[in-house]
Amino acid sequence: AYARGIERRGIPRQLAAISRQASRDERLKTMTQFPTYIMHGIHDKLVPIANAYHLHNLIPNSQLEVFPDLGHYVDPAHTVEYYGALVGFIKREMAKKEKSQ
Repeated sequence: AYARGIERRGIPRQLAAISRQASRDERLKTMTQFPTYIMHGIHDKLVPIANAYHLHNLIPNSQLEVFPDLGHYVDPAHTVEYYGALVGFIKREMAKKEKSQ
C-alpha cells in the first residue's frame, strides 16, 4: 500500500478531482457527532499546511496534530510515531466517553 501511495502518475488525477469539488466548509462546521483528529505532515508538498489549520478552525472540537518529520505520506520510519499518536487520540476519546456515561 505504501508503494502505491507514492505513484506519481496518480497525483495529477487526484489534484484535478480535488479542484472540481465544491466547498465543504458549511458542512464541516456541523461535524459534531464524532471526535475529529486532523493529522498533517509539515513537509507535505501536496496539501498545504494551511488546509489543516483551515479544517481545524471549521470542525468544532477538532484536534490538530502537525508532525514535524512527515510529508504527505507516512514514511515507514515514522509509522510508530504516527500510529501511536492516532491510537493515543482514540484512547483519550474513549476515556472521555466512558467518564461521561
